[in-house]
Amino acid sequence: MKYLNPPVLGFLVYALFLGALGLYYQIFLVTPESMALEELKAESPGFLPLRLKLKGRGLDGGLSASLTQDTTNPSALANNLLTDGSAVDIQIIGERLYVGNLNADSEIFSLQDPLHPQKLSSLRGPANVWHVDAEDDLLVYSVARRGIYVFDQHNFSRRGYQLTRGESMASVHRRHYLYSAESRAGLSVYDFSNPEKLFLVSQLALDGKASDLAFIGDFLLVAAQTGGLHLVDIRDPRHPRLVKTLAAQRSYETVAVHQGIIYASDSFLQIDLLHLDADGALRRISRIPLLGSVRDMVFSPERLYFSENQNGVRSVDIRDPAAPQTLGAVVIPGDPRGLALSGNYLYVAGANAGVQIVDIRQIQPRHFLGLANTPGLASQVVANGRWLYVADGSAGLAVLDRSASPGLTQVAQLPTGSDLLRLAQSENYLYGTTRDKQLLVFDVSQPQNPRLVHEQLLPVPARALVVCGRSLIINGQGALLFRVDISIPDEPRLIETHALRDTARQLTVQGNRVYIAAGRAGLLIAQVDQNRPLQIVSAVERFWPMSEFSMALGVAVRGNFAFVSQGENGLQLLNIADIKNIRELLLLPIDGFVREIQLSDRFAVLADFENGYTFVNIQQPQRPFLAAQMPAAFRQIAGFIVDQELIYQPSRSSGVQVLPLPLALTRTAPATDSGSRVSFALEKRPQPGWYSFNVSDRRQFIHRPAVVEFSEL
Repeated sequence: MKYLNPPVLGFLVYALFLGALGLYYQIFLVTPESMALEELKAESPGFLPLRLKLKGRGLDGGLSASLTQDTTNPSALANNLLTDGSAVDIQIIGERLYVGNLNADSEIFSLQDPLHPQKLSSLRGPANVWHVDAEDDLLVYSVARRGIYVFDQHNFSRRGYQLTRGESMASVHRRHYLYSAESRAGLSVYDFSNPEKLFLVSQLALDGKASDLAFIGDFLLVAAQTGGLHLVDIRDPRHPRLVKTLAAQRSYETVAVHQGIIYASDSFLQIDLLHLDADGALRRISRIPLLGSVRDMVFSPERLYFSENQNGVRSVDIRDPAAPQTLGAVVIPGDPRGLALSGNYLYVAGANAGVQIVDIRQIQPRHFLGLANTPGLASQVVANGRWLYVADGSAGLAVLDRSASPGLTQVAQLPTGSDLLRLAQSENYLYGTTRDKQLLVFDVSQPQNPRLVHEQLLPVPARALVVCGRSLIINGQGALLFRVDISIPDEPRLIETHALRDTARQLTVQGNRVYIAAGRAGLLIAQVDQNRPLQIVSAVERFWPMSEFSMALGVAVRGNFAFVSQGENGLQLLNIADIKNIRELLLLPIDGFVREIQLSDRFAVLADFENGYTFVNIQQPQRPFLAAQMPAAFRQIAGFIVDQELIYQPSRSSGVQVLPLPLALTRTAPATDSGSRVSFALEKRPQPGWYSFNVSDRRQFIHRPAVVEFSEL
């Protein structure tokens, strides 16, 4: 026993704790056998499809299922190719697919079978490969870590290397010259005619940050963000000459040229279609609104395909450049980056999701349950009976009529003079905050004719606000919490300011208490009494083993239970019956990054940074389980609400979208043959369209093994 001194004993206790925690996780939180479906049938006795029959593995007694209407048409996703690293760029040369991986070797695949590429080799040496070019039986790579590599295209042996002057953001080649956009270093030209003696032949300093380039005849267009579009004469690669800097209306980050038309995208708003006139003037022909920043563009003779970092891949008809028409989109797992097109298949570098193979014939338009295109950039919605109020950015306050649910009709727009970002409602008044620190009060007693009745300046910009009784609680930038007296609704008075340990992410109200998801400070509970100062009555923090700290990013409350979203750590369930003794019931692991949270009758709906929406079944609050996931058209979702069993999602360029909640299925037959068969009854007739079929069990395992298509009978 002499060896069991306090440090050793403490270490043993800690090791036993970790072992017990791992055993608990393995037994109670992990499904021992992966669920896999061999067969899925929809049976339709009479006029209704009444049940779904499953056959497969791992269908145990705790199984539950749901159908989620899929507006993205998953049939376009033909296959998935796993890569060794995070796939960021992709090229097709002949019948070979070249994949550039972050933090791993680059890979080469054969495309003899386009749906099932076979790996041929890896290129050992270059890391963070961004761009691939082939010429004279050579492979030429420009990489993010300031280097160019040359490999033999036959045996993949390394032939040469050259350090670049700056970070290569993009590259193109013509003959044996490589042109590299190198951020602040401008444009660099390298000669690789002798791969063993690859060398820099010229460099041209340019205003801005060179981020992309494209050939246009004997000239090169360089997108330099705020520096504009530079037109460079490259007829003599050893002496490139800046012809002119084309006046750009925006900060262009990517550029491509197709059939004489320039396609230039800014950081987040739109793709401009431009024409370079004979006199050198740049004329805008049309534009394509964006939901996310463009990572790459590829062309067929009649279509443009581009990847958006929040919206997957979009297909656009460009036969008439003056009137481009979006044909459809498909949400890509992961973060879509580089694109390569071959025949009917589009290969998408999806970062950690590997390479997604998309059948371009199956890309179809999204079908939302409802959609209202507001003139501004919608950031938050508030519902009250028939009416939906929208914080519509620079366009002010928008009012939508949802009496023809799920349809939406805009009935009013009230400009506010500054970006309206957040809203909260109290009876016939709306309270809004703007980007420039204004607190606005709207009279909406006549929703079709809203009036701005008061405005005042706040000390700092506001991130969120809620109404609690006769008080308006505002979360201000810099971890400040304000209490505003709204006893006289159109004459609010700032009466209290509190400093928190971290900035609040989401506020929710139950009774006279405000629940605050306060980041690293955890969950805070504030008591709001009319004649007393606001008081923080409870604080709940959570420390993981090895002192890993989790952040409270969202909170929702129902009865005696609080649901706290913890980012990549999942969903925390708390018993708040006694606020002086709050108990953690469980932490539900979720594969994603969950933030804002709203509740419906059956689900906790979480804004998932990686997956769109994650739905957790809370019909038995003490035993929540993952029910479904649904991609969102805009993945950085925030400001949404769940009302009347529908999701109302604001987006920056699509106004407000109405999305469905999952349709829960009722178990009708026990599993037989060691869990190989099971059937579920449908609670109601699904609308025609594609549905993701989601299966989960009580140990929080989720799987999306199949999609189902329902059509009119």
